[in-house]
Amino acid sequence: MLGEKRDSAFDKSAYTTKAFLMNEIKWQRRVELWGEGFSYHDHIRWDEGLDQSNSGAAAVLYQAGFMQAKPSTNSEWLFKIPQQEIDANPFISESDQN
Repeated sequence: MLGEKRDSAFDKSAYTTKAFLMNEIKWQRRVELWGEGFSYHDHIRWDEGLDQSNSGAAAVLYQAGFMQAKPSTNSEWLFKIPQQEIDANPFISESDQN
């Protein structure tokens, strides 16, 4: 119903599989929310790695952020507790780290 309201040419029968529909949802989300900072959370939510190789971005500019393994296998996606905070607070230990 929402697809038809937004696009008169929308045809729900084109989405024959769950995976195909999910790819379309992800694409539309990227289009609608481009530049608003949601992609980081979307990559974590959908456990997708990061690959900028077909984006026109330069590997020299993005360095380690150019390609990242999916969040479930890569701890670089986590916001870690700064060591200074762990050292300053007796109620936080290394075991509290993500």
